[in-house]
Amino acid sequence: MLVFGFAFSSMFFGSILFLTNVWEWSILEAGLGIAPGPALVALLAPRMGKLAGVIGQRPIIAVGGLFYAAGGLWRVVLLGPDVNYWFDYFPSMVLTGAALQAVRQFGGTFGVAITVALLASPGEVSPL
Repeated sequence: MLVFGFAFSSMFFGSILFLTNVWEWSILEAGLGIAPGPALVALLAPRMGKLAGVIGQRPIIAVGGLFYAAGGLWRVVLLGPDVNYWFDYFPSMVLTGAALQAVRQFGGTFGVAITVALLASPGEVSPL
């Protein structure tokens, strides 16, 4: 989670710097430009939670990690001084938004497991 937190914060901060300094967008335009990623997280949250309950969190985390890496690679390869938001930038926000949802689901599952482990007495937890 430390590595993911580092990458996540760097991605958003770097995105704002890129959009404002290289493409010369206003702060408002840059904020709207990065909005598809968080919006996708909100849309996928209920669906990924249900899917994690059915197939487990590991496949979701693996796919999410690949999406996040693909989003970063997309930016490194395609972003330049010429503004082309819908082709150069938007797809990378969709990829990273989908990945963030996967990590969020893992965090929730792991948090519940740790809480149960810390609060339950050895004889209180029964198998499902």
